[in-house]
Amino acid sequence: MPVVGHRAPDFDTPEGPLRSLWRRGPVVLFFYRGAWCPLCTLQMSDLRLHYREFEKLGARIVAVSTDPPGVARAYKAMMRLPFTVVSDPGREAIEAYGATEGTNIIDRIDRAIHPAVGIRDYAQTATFVVDTRGAIRYARVGADPFDRPAATQLLNVLRGLGQAEKRARSSSAAGRPRRPGPAKRARGGSPRSSRR
Repeated sequence: MPVVGHRAPDFDTPEGPLRSLWRRGPVVLFFYRGAWCPLCTLQMSDLRLHYREFEKLGARIVAVSTDPPGVARAYKAMMRLPFTVVSDPGREAIEAYGATEGTNIIDRIDRAIHPAVGIRDYAQTATFVVDTRGAIRYARVGADPFDRPAATQLLNVLRGLGQAEKRARSSSAAGRPRRPGPAKRARGGSPRSSRR
């Protein structure tokens, strides 16, 4: 699993590669169990409710599950989600981010029951914040399906990230040598040679 400070693994989204999104602003990436999960639906509703605040901070939200593409599209439409929803039935992104099977009692029960109704190999809940350089700045893989950050917590992470980036820019600007200004002209017009 990638940790804070590591490069975020790239993968394709309906809007293009993930790297093309983080180059435009920070990305809040979260893995959810699927459209069938009521806790995931609550989390989606929370993110939708605060979406404009994420936008104001220049952040994009990307939600990933193993739901087939048709189910992911229908869920996005039904929930009126204004952010990117990714279908990852092959589990490439899920495995790259370590959002694989949970070992807690709830997940063990779910994995015993759900194959009977065709649900298997779903993601463990996990949330990451990726900065504009592609570095992970926040990482949390849920200990159980209830363990997930609220939208307000993620907004605070993004605000802290924005302040850190401003400080880094101002300190690098302060350390840069000043460029020399234009040559001063002699009084009375253009510079002249002192020779006569």
